[in-house]
Amino acid sequence: AMNDAFRKAIGHFVLVYLDDILVYSKTEEEHTQHLKWVLGKLREHKFYARLWKCHFYKRDLEYLGHLVGNDGLKVDPKKVVAVQNWPVPQDVGQIRSFLGLANYFRRFLENYSTVVAPLTALTRKGSAWEEVHSTKYGGHLGIKKTRWALSDEYWWPGLGTEVQQSVSRCDACARNKSDTKKPGGLLQPLEIPDEPWESVSLDFITDLPKIRDGHTAILVFVDRLTNMVHFVATTTDVSAERYAKLFVEHVFRLHGLPRVLVSDRDPRFTSRFWHKVTRTLGTKLKMSSAFHPQTDGQTERTNRTLEQMLLSFIGPTQNDWDDLLPVVEFAVNNSVHEGTHEKPFILNCGRHPTTPATHGIGGHEQFPAAKDFVGKQQEALKSARHWLQLSQQRQKSYADMKRREVSFEVGDKVLLSTKNIRLKIPGARKLFPRWIGRSR
Repeated sequence: AMNDAFRKAIGHFVLVYLDDILVYSKTEEEHTQHLKWVLGKLREHKFYARLWKCHFYKRDLEYLGHLVGNDGLKVDPKKVVAVQNWPVPQDVGQIRSFLGLANYFRRFLENYSTVVAPLTALTRKGSAWEEVHSTKYGGHLGIKKTRWALSDEYWWPGLGTEVQQSVSRCDACARNKSDTKKPGGLLQPLEIPDEPWESVSLDFITDLPKIRDGHTAILVFVDRLTNMVHFVATTTDVSAERYAKLFVEHVFRLHGLPRVLVSDRDPRFTSRFWHKVTRTLGTKLKMSSAFHPQTDGQTERTNRTLEQMLLSFIGPTQNDWDDLLPVVEFAVNNSVHEGTHEKPFILNCGRHPTTPATHGIGGHEQFPAAKDFVGKQQEALKSARHWLQLSQQRQKSYADMKRREVSFEVGDKVLLSTKNIRLKIPGARKLFPRWIGRSR
């Protein structure tokens, strides 16, 4: 009945499949005329359409398992998911069912007949079914052992390639086997700032002995260009509001507002309050990758230096480490930094500070003219950026030797490592899956 009603328009601007009607046009004006004609025919033949099932003036739409639009014909992503989640066929009937779905989309599959040939062969009478990899007796062995097991009984052209492809796609292996490859992802260094205190890193050193003021932690601020530091005694339970006040007292008051703040994913830095503060101030907040503190290598190295210096000078009672912070901070800022080949104090202030060792010794140096002073300061900062870039390149080169490049696209489903995740699963952790997902 539907085909009879729309016979004149079918193939011109109408497609009909059972009770589904597709109207297509070249322009919006033409589409309006086509819709009027189609609606008129529905009324004429007393056919009724549910409004909530109708879609008008769409540039892309789903139709019979496809996406139809300006870019042509595509497979509906939901159908792709259905194929990906299709259970492994256990008999001839299930294989035929799967091949029926796959055949519907064969136009989108390159070398379709070649790809499905092994499955098609299993539908023939007398075909032997035997799994050498995924059964309990197969043991989910690797590529080599699976190929050897098959070679004992069978051989066909391309056996090695097919075994490699099959084992590589095994979901159980992907979830549960140890990853022996180099860690994925090359080092992505942070951009080197142009001015002092334009970009600031921050972190906490925790688990320190409790002192008389109740402090048990140190808040570390690092200027990412000159590597000048500020150390602040605090507590591990400091709130985001209190942290904001410490930031104003020890960074903003002395150096102005940085454009970028770099931190790890400590709850204080991921809180709504802190995000609102930085957004209000116009400062961009950058977080290190989860479970990868090396993203902010400068602060991590500063923390190690601070801990070593405190160990060298702290008293036997370990209750005076906060008294040492100002002196240790000065010592760090007055020491040549390996990355910049210069002292942070000089890069910030343009001069050598007076120390107990140099106090009273003078007369042998002359102050340069103001112009020369500014010029030398700019040259020092330029040199610092140069050495930082070289240091960063060297660090990236060493780090990437132990890593491998991986590429993901937005929307890809990936497995998530359980190494740093607490799973609420009964049983021994040793037998937990090493990967979970798949998630976006």
